Amino acid sequence: MLKLATYSLLLLSLNLNATTSENVEIKYSNQGYPYKLLINRADTIKILFTEDTQSVNCAVEFKRGKISEKSVYVEVDTKDFESQPLASCLPRKQAKLWLKQTF
Repeated sequence: MLKLATYSLLLLSLNLNATTSENVEIKYSNQGYPYKLLINRADTIKILFTEDTQSVNCAVEFKRGKISEKSVYVEVDTKDFESQPLASCLPRKQAKLWLKQTF
């Protein structure tokens, strides 16, 4: 039992460290069109972000083959970022343009 508790605390500690570090790579695929398809067609998508108490500054990097794009940093509400990080950091219009380049 003690071993399980120690393992759980270690996982919790690692998880907390990952959420507080700058520029963490995160992938989400449950955000609908065009974001889900963009994720599926990309080699990599990274959400670069820094957090304040009430807001998050974030940008998105997209790579597929020779195509490499980066959005401008935007300031979004923390709650919006937590519920839909990709959609809140990458405007839908920009996501559609990037997706179009993959066909």
